[in-house]
Amino acid sequence: MRIMRKVNKFLIVCISLAVAVALFSATFAAMGRANLLREVGATLLYPFQWLFTTVGESFDGAARYFTSIDELIEENESLRAENEEMKGQLIEAEIIAEENMRLYGYLSMKELFTDFELCQATVISTEKVQSENAVYITLSCGSSSGVEVNMPVVTQTGLVGYVCEVSSEWCRVKTLMSSSCVVSALCVTSGESGMAVGDYSLVDEGYFRLTEISGDAELEVGEIIVTRGDGKLYPYSVPVGRVVSVEKNALNRTVEAVCQPFVDMDFSSDSHVMVITGFETRLPESETEAE
Repeated sequence: MRIMRKVNKFLIVCISLAVAVALFSATFAAMGRANLLREVGATLLYPFQWLFTTVGESFDGAARYFTSIDELIEENESLRAENEEMKGQLIEAEIIAEENMRLYGYLSMKELFTDFELCQATVISTEKVQSENAVYITLSCGSSSGVEVNMPVVTQTGLVGYVCEVSSEWCRVKTLMSSSCVVSALCVTSGESGMAVGDYSLVDEGYFRLTEISGDAELEVGEIIVTRGDGKLYPYSVPVGRVVSVEKNALNRTVEAVCQPFVDMDFSSDSHVMVITGFETRLPESETEAE
């Protein structure tokens, strides 16, 4: 009942206002003041028009703002996808470059030593065994690839060591840095012969020794050492290292040299090696002529 009364009162007020506005408009029109009425109406309506216009522009600006955010998010996702694609292409290019370098090393060795039969492999791990004064590496090839014990191991830059243990899919190599790895060596410039042997006290410095050189040998720093090839283990003329210092051994009146191998024995920069699975025995030219 109270609600009906309130509704009736509201209708009465609205009707009264409408009648008043109509009478007001008619009176001004009769007096010829219709323009004044329009100006007053426009003045009264201006705040409401301004309010509605401002609110509308705000909503329009907000819509454009959120639209811009959506576009930025979409653009960001597109850039992220392009970035991931470029990363993938870069990784693929690095893999191809690394593979090309490994193939180049293989082909270079094959070109230099045409009689070599080579099996490519990757260094899986390195190991220092102090009790044996030895440094070992494990490779990713074994008997299933034709690898056998006592086969020499090289890289494109020089001698690594020899295979000392073989499984079907991996093998273990005793490196030149081991005291029990003894290589008959030849000094290229002076023609002197000696034995390249690992010295565990020099392992951390990355050096090995060249021993059993005659006391009157004229050995100089910088001289290149290669394999002599007078045994069955290593082929002739494989690069071994370079002399970094020369010293006299007063006890046996011989000369010894400290040498740096051509191969980086920690394999941090290049983990690819080659096992020589076959080669033709060759002797130095001087010995061939003597025969």
